[in-house]
Amino acid sequence: MSQRSCLRLIATTDVHMHLSAKDPIRDVAVAAGLEALAPVIRAARAEVAQSLTLDNGDILQGTPMGEWQARAGEGAHPARSVLHRLGYDAATLGNHEFDFGLAHLARALADDGPPVVCCNLESELRVPPSVMITRMVDGRPLSIGVTGTVPPRIMVWHREALAGKVSVMATEEALAGAAEALRAEGADLVVCLAHAGIVPAGHPEEDGENSAAKIAATGAVDAIICGHQHMLFPSPEFPYRADGIDPEAGTLHGVPAIMPAAMGKGLGLLDLELTYNGGRWSVVGHSCAHRRPDSAESDPELRAILTPAEEGTNRRLDAPLSVTPVALTTRFALAEDTAAIRLIHAAQLWWLEQQGLTLPGLSVAGPFKTGGRNGPDFFTDIALGQITRRSVADLYPFENALTALEATGRDIRLWLEMSASVFNQVSDVPCGLMEEGRAGFNFDSISGLSYEIDLGVPGRFDNSGRAVSDSWRINDLRWNGEPLPEDEHFAVVTNTYRSGGGGSFPGVADLPVLRAPEQPASEVIAQFLEAHPKGPSLPAASWSLRAPKGAVAQWVTTAGEAPEGWQCVGSDAGSVVFERRF
Repeated sequence: MSQRSCLRLIATTDVHMHLSAKDPIRDVAVAAGLEALAPVIRAARAEVAQSLTLDNGDILQGTPMGEWQARAGEGAHPARSVLHRLGYDAATLGNHEFDFGLAHLARALADDGPPVVCCNLESELRVPPSVMITRMVDGRPLSIGVTGTVPPRIMVWHREALAGKVSVMATEEALAGAAEALRAEGADLVVCLAHAGIVPAGHPEEDGENSAAKIAATGAVDAIICGHQHMLFPSPEFPYRADGIDPEAGTLHGVPAIMPAAMGKGLGLLDLELTYNGGRWSVVGHSCAHRRPDSAESDPELRAILTPAEEGTNRRLDAPLSVTPVALTTRFALAEDTAAIRLIHAAQLWWLEQQGLTLPGLSVAGPFKTGGRNGPDFFTDIALGQITRRSVADLYPFENALTALEATGRDIRLWLEMSASVFNQVSDVPCGLMEEGRAGFNFDSISGLSYEIDLGVPGRFDNSGRAVSDSWRINDLRWNGEPLPEDEHFAVVTNTYRSGGGGSFPGVADLPVLRAPEQPASEVIAQFLEAHPKGPSLPAASWSLRAPKGAVAQWVTTAGEAPEGWQCVGSDAGSVVFERRF
């Protein structure tokens, strides 16, 4: 009988600059971030004879430290330095690595850190398609080829910045070629760092950003590290279990796969059981585990890197911009039209006015922090009084730029119907306000209109933008007090994620572009606030919810003053359940 051996793959994904064991906005200790994961990583290595430590992309952007490093930081990039100090063996690129431009990415890649690989990217960055790593397993060399993939949709999301400088090949085709080259070079195993989510065959996002199952179906790799979706796999809560997706076994078309927790909240361990027969290694079994840090203690080895980066970031964040006479929170941004989102609308409409367009203007914005899969405390909370850059980072944490699109009244109605589809249909049996598996940041509101959202009928679209009912949830849709004409044309300001097809909003990615993106939305908001040092005026609320009499909806958060009509009905483990009876 052949002897069985083990190779452990220790993986992180979608860290999004959560390097410190601190909340990046509130600057308080939290059991998350690579600093908190450091002892978990070391313990995971100590348990086995051989391992690889891998990062699956989207690490350079996501907290104010990432923005500070891109705009004002000096020296080595702290994310690269932390990976280097923690002894990572390889990494790949995520779509958010391109948010600050190619020059910034090139500088980061030049810093000391693990080799970065990507097989479906051709660019001036000259990122190699793969790397070969050797481990001695039971006295025999084991050659592991590591390759990676980036979502092809970066060519849409970052089209202005990347056009003519970058090209992205079809993921599975490029992967098959890279794997073949690695086998020819002598790789016993091929591991793919796929910055890609997991969806069934035929899903609208399969090719552009969630191609992990398709990669597995090529049969070219022995293990896959997945990401991008900010979900856990394997997990009994994983929403898909068809077309080769097995969230119990942790396999995609029979290939061992894992998706670790995002934002530095957890580590993925994929143990490959190996045998050596006939002069070659084979994978004959596997197991998956997810581990979370249980301590927010600082790590002495990383403090020398993180402390100066935190100090530089905090100096930038503490710069005052304006004031607000009301608290700005997104705790109930899915239940009422909050001042927090109306501040984003005000800044975007201010930007739109400066573009010199003749069409009437509307603003589209959604809440980025709405609890859900990131936890019941994942909300924007800005106290009344002074607004700083820290406030802006809390309100608008992503590096999306603004763009202006031309849309008709018909386009806008469908846009709002897709947005309203995030909600459950409610009845007299209490249920959650939001439909399972939906992302709160896909709840767009449109300022410059007024309308009601009817929760008593089913949503018109599913999560992929496919029509699943004939219902219309948007009622009494008005512009300037009159019913919105379907043939009226508008200049609509939104962000590049949405204009590039993010969220699968029907038809939005095909709308004509009136103004290409130049400035990040967060910078526009900061400039808008600086232009109104005594506090900006906010547009009127646009929307409200309605439902049949007796219907009941519930919302879970951690605290906060409930809007009119909502009341606390219970709490559990720090979470508070609010309820509205219509």
